[in-house]
Amino acid sequence: MSEEENFKQQLAKLREEFRASLTSRIDQIVAAVDHLAGAADTGIEFEPVFREIHTLAGSAGTFGFHRLSDQARQLELILKPMLNTGELPDVKFIDHLRSELQKLAGLSQEKSEPRERPSIPLVSAQSKERLLYLVAGGGWQQGVSLQLKHNGFRVVSFADMDSVRTGILRRTPRAVIIDLELPEEVDAAVELITSIGRQLDTIAPLVFLANLGVWECRLAAVRAGAVGFLVKPLDMQELVDMLDRIIPREQYEPNRVLVVDDAVDLAQYYALVLRQAGMQCETLSDPSEILEKMESFKPELVLMDLYLPGLSGMEAAQVIRQHQAYFGTPIVFLSIEWDQDVQIRTLQQGDDFLKKPVLEEYLVSAVDSRIKRARALWRLMYHDSLTGLLNQITLKLRLEAELARSRRQGEPLSFVMLDIDRFKLVNGSFGHSAGDRVLKSLARLLQERLRLTDLIGRYSGEEFGVILPETDSAAALRIIQGIASRFAAIRYQHDGRNFTCSFSAGIACSQFFPQEGQLINAAEKALYQAKVRGRDRVLIAQDGAIVE
Repeated sequence: MSEEENFKQQLAKLREEFRASLTSRIDQIVAAVDHLAGAADTGIEFEPVFREIHTLAGSAGTFGFHRLSDQARQLELILKPMLNTGELPDVKFIDHLRSELQKLAGLSQEKSEPRERPSIPLVSAQSKERLLYLVAGGGWQQGVSLQLKHNGFRVVSFADMDSVRTGILRRTPRAVIIDLELPEEVDAAVELITSIGRQLDTIAPLVFLANLGVWECRLAAVRAGAVGFLVKPLDMQELVDMLDRIIPREQYEPNRVLVVDDAVDLAQYYALVLRQAGMQCETLSDPSEILEKMESFKPELVLMDLYLPGLSGMEAAQVIRQHQAYFGTPIVFLSIEWDQDVQIRTLQQGDDFLKKPVLEEYLVSAVDSRIKRARALWRLMYHDSLTGLLNQITLKLRLEAELARSRRQGEPLSFVMLDIDRFKLVNGSFGHSAGDRVLKSLARLLQERLRLTDLIGRYSGEEFGVILPETDSAAALRIIQGIASRFAAIRYQHDGRNFTCSFSAGIACSQFFPQEGQLINAAEKALYQAKVRGRDRVLIAQDGAIVE
């Protein structure tokens, strides 16, 4: 069974479960109204009745019971003025309410009419693997492929365009690089890319490498849909920088969304749709558990109903905003509310307002766009502008939090300080632009070779800090030494000259240095000794000793 078929099956199951629950739901509302009639002169509130009808209006429309949803909405409009003013219902009003509920019961027997829906596109489930197709002949293909691999890409090489057609993988490449010996080969490249698109149901970004940079060749590449064009002899770092722009890193981690709705079927529905789009999603029906869930799940967005048991969504949002860690977390409200004044007040506490029933593709798009904007803002505030890594302040804050977590879990944590060897010589000999390329290449390599749970920051200048949770010093040594070997193999070019770089590193583990300050100082001392002992090496700080 395909993922799309499985999604449709689960959606149909939710719709059937909702239909089966309608009679009991309406009976509960009727019973609540009867109770209200018996206590009309005691000042009892009828907010629970209003909330049940409000929930029914939103749920019914979502699951295709449109006439039922409209009728419930009319009941909601009748009740809302009295809810706002606190006016008590009289006997005549209760009788009218019973009459309207009878209509609701009749409509619950109708067949649902779910709308025709398009397939939900994946928005946030890209693979971390950076797969490239390299189509190039000649002896230089192996060297280019090797350098791309050193920079964190997986490369599948083809000697010519015909071999791509016969040897294509059933995996979509993140980009296709084609070496053009002659300008006339542009047309053949276009036909190739179209063929790849047909086989993989997508069009991969296309980069041309050419011997000639004449206008006609560049224009033909643009018309072929190329996103990049480089003239040989090839500057590898220029190609790598271009690929970094083409292949974004921000979407390696799926979007994390917390759905808060006391209507369990609706919460399950929203979670199902968002998971189908490649997001991680958890649901919550009890708003009193929001802070606990925020701590454990760390959502990037909260999708919350406007009316919750015992409080409003706006009040729940205010509680969330009291905590500095969640102050910037987007909150999107869901409701069938039509009152624009209420919507405006809602937006003062949240970031968006989606009216039920919300189209599946619109829900996915709204959630994804909000998370993308939040991630972009997060990067501006907490990341280094050149490398995209965490800045020093943020890295130290994360280290403090990770150390606390490691103590709770009883797991070791290693902290690593890296420093590029003789970096001032690089800047002095080749210029600061070349130095920037070296910094970005090391940042890129660290991101590619480390886990998503590892944290990387630019500590200062040419110095980097790495937090390795659940990792002792011996494991950290193996990891960093492997990265050091890869980094030393990267060749840089400037004005026709080639050069390489290395780094030195110091490692400290929380087993020996349990406090943040102790851990950083120990790693710095180990790094200093690595420099003194000849550079291009990794040392470990242990109980006052520095060892390899």
